[in-house]
Amino acid sequence: MVFANKKTGDDGETAVVAFLIARQFEVLARNWRHGRDEIDIVARHEDLLVLVEVRTRAVGARVSGLQSIDAKKRASLRRSAHAFMKHALYQYVGVTRLRIDVASVVFGPYGPEIRYAEGALSD
Repeated sequence: MVFANKKTGDDGETAVVAFLIARQFEVLARNWRHGRDEIDIVARHEDLLVLVEVRTRAVGARVSGLQSIDAKKRASLRRSAHAFMKHALYQYVGVTRLRIDVASVVFGPYGPEIRYAEGALSD
């Protein structure tokens, strides 16, 4: 099981939103969709736009959220990023950089633990 339910996944996204805001990012969208493509969080800091995939895991999960990004998921994230660039990027004047990040969230006894990988899909 990846996470107990949709609420836990939503709570993971909310934790990452707070994490980004604390780092001076403006959160522009959550769960951006175009057809079957989805981006969990779209955030901006100055001229940088980040597309963030959030992976929520239970304490003690065999595979971490970051490790769960397999070839199929990487392809899906790239497809979603291309859809975003084609259909939504024009809305954000002044953006000169785009990055795909991955956040892994585990809810432990002291709250959410976030591991954040910038440029996670860089080859």
